[in-house]
Amino acid sequence: MKNQHEVEKLAYALTRQRYLLNRDMAHDLFTELSLSDYIALHGIAEAASGQGAEPGKTYLKDLAGHLEVPMPKASKMVRKLHERGLVFWSHSGDGRDGTYVVITDSGERAMERQAGILNAYYSRVIEAFGYENLKNLLEQLSHLEGVMNEVFTKGASTHGLDPVE
Repeated sequence: MKNQHEVEKLAYALTRQRYLLNRDMAHDLFTELSLSDYIALHGIAEAASGQGAEPGKTYLKDLAGHLEVPMPKASKMVRKLHERGLVFWSHSGDGRDGTYVVITDSGERAMERQAGILNAYYSRVIEAFGYENLKNLLEQLSHLEGVMNEVFTKGASTHGLDPVE
């Protein structure tokens, strides 16, 4: 195990990089939709494409599962999209079957414009960094996130537990 100072430097560097990347990208790249709106709309589209019974419809519970967020958070995201006219939000039958969302034409167009901006940017990133390098980095980050979540859920994030040797 590394010493406390080395771990502290790595923790700061990782936290700072995630903060700067999110802050800068959100400001510079997300001009058509906010980052959270884009993720929510993309999640709705992905969840809808995975359902064979009712094409285009995404049930709120399925969206929450797909995005790995609690139902109240998914509901808040959808409410915001609905208020902006980006999704249609309704309930099935008498409401006992749950509520569902459908991306409106306006939502589709906003998603397409935002995707165009991101595709242009990431095409240049991939060209400069390399497809395999980026793919490997994303796999490593996903693995790191899984480890961080596992450690967090075990309570090691609480001050004073499991001190670094």
